[in-house]
Amino acid sequence: MGDRLCETLRAAQLPHVKSQVNDYVTLSCGIASTIAQPNSRPKALIDYADAALYRAKQAGRNQAVAYTEAIASSGA
Repeated sequence: MGDRLCETLRAAQLPHVKSQVNDYVTLSCGIASTIAQPNSRPKALIDYADAALYRAKQAGRNQAVAYTEAIASSGA
């Protein structure tokens, strides 16, 4: 789903006049999911998505990245 959103926005070629990075509006997505447990912390899911978003931006932006154990172990 994240990849489709990025591709749809890329295809629309919406001008990003004030950007110094890209001529068009782009989208970076951090994706995370979990199965709730009685001791789950809702903020943990937000933290996972944020770590994946940071990885997407680190990898060049304009993409979707799903949270994985590799991201968790990297400390991102």
